[in-house]
Amino acid sequence: MAEDSNDNSTEEKPQTDDAQSGAAPLKAEDQRVVSMERFREANERMKTAEAALQELSAAKTEREQKEALERGEHETVITSLTQERDTLKSDLEAATSYKAALQESLEKRIAAIPEAMRSLVPKFDDPVELSEWLDANQHLLNARTAPDTNAGETGDSTKSNKLSKDEMRWAKAVGIEPTRFLEEKQALSGEDE
Repeated sequence: MAEDSNDNSTEEKPQTDDAQSGAAPLKAEDQRVVSMERFREANERMKTAEAALQELSAAKTEREQKEALERGEHETVITSLTQERDTLKSDLEAATSYKAALQESLEKRIAAIPEAMRSLVPKFDDPVELSEWLDANQHLLNARTAPDTNAGETGDSTKSNKLSKDEMRWAKAVGIEPTRFLEEKQALSGEDE
């Protein structure tokens, strides 16, 4: 159990005062980086193990089929190969469906990009590469819109549909509902014309 205390795990450890410990406090960002690194390592190990398992499984299946053929069990081998073919057909249909859906989604994403920026999108043969490129560069491709300032709006400021801050304070001070005050203001400005 003494080895556990030296483990570099990402378990939360009690934080001590910086002045006492002399070390910088752990930040959530630092913990996330360590966790992601460990995740990637574990993920790579899992992929390697899965690939090795698939190789062993394929070798075992091939050996069993050869042995069955040597024993004259042709029907068993045919049944096994037919099942494998059907599984591959099903997987191919699903992959084709996923690829088409991804391609359609990518086309919609590209159509949402402003016309002037679409020429910047590279042509990839692989939709996954295109998706990754769009994800990484989306902030560059989005149209930047200016804030609405009502610039160019003309008209008499006395005919405003809003109350100023001073008018709101005055309405509250005298006990009048702001909507009632606005109605009266608009009615008075209409009489002046």
